[in-house]
Amino acid sequence: MLLALLLLAGSAGDFGISPLVEPEHSHAWTKIIEDEQGTAWIDEEWLGEIEHNGTPLRLVIIRSDFQGPDHMVSDMMMAVDCDKKLLGAQSVWIHVSTKASGVGTPLPELKMDFAATPPSEEDLAIINFACNAPAEDS
Repeated sequence: MLLALLLLAGSAGDFGISPLVEPEHSHAWTKIIEDEQGTAWIDEEWLGEIEHNGTPLRLVIIRSDFQGPDHMVSDMMMAVDCDKKLLGAQSVWIHVSTKASGVGTPLPELKMDFAATPPSEEDLAIINFACNAPAEDS
């Protein structure tokens, strides 16, 4: 079974449209990290905005392919606080996993504690994309 999962994994586009975005959306995945733990891509064609506790946040979609015994391919909607350089997980969708597949959920509480302190190179790639992209027209 694990071998089948590993054979399925390849590129970000192999898993189609993320259930976290509109069904007609066309992703533009750009690799932001690749190491022994796996690969992560950011969708350069999707950017959202929310307000959380009075703070404006940007939203981005990250697709990750984690390697190892608990192999998993997932999409995560990440919230970005541009001023404080913080990340938080808003919701997640698991495409393929050794434990569950086709499962998605909004997370119960947005906690802006996902980034390392200080932010790692990967964290900064997400923050820089979200914070330097033009704001959506309302």
